[in-house]
Amino acid sequence: MATHDYEKSSERGVDTLEKLDKSDTTDSDRLNDERINAFTPEEQRKIIRRIDYRLVITLGLMYCVSLMDRTNLGIWRFIQLSLFDC
Repeated sequence: MATHDYEKSSERGVDTLEKLDKSDTTDSDRLNDERINAFTPEEQRKIIRRIDYRLVITLGLMYCVSLMDRTNLGIWRFIQLSLFDC
C-alpha cells in the first residue's frame, strides 16, 4: 500500500509540473531582475569580485592539496618498490 501512495504522489508532482505556465517563469525573472537592480553597478562589481576571490582561493587550495596527494602517492610507490626489491 505504501508504494501505491508513493505512485500517486509522484503522479501529482508530474501533473503539477506539466501545468506550470510560462507566466510563472517571467514573474520569477522579473523578481530576480528587481533584486539584481537593487544594487548599483559598482556594488554588483564589488560583490562579484568578492565571490571571485573566495572561489579562486578555495579552488587554488583544493588544487594544491590534490597536487600534494598525487606527489606523495608517487613517492610512496617508489619507496615501496625500493623496499621490496631487495
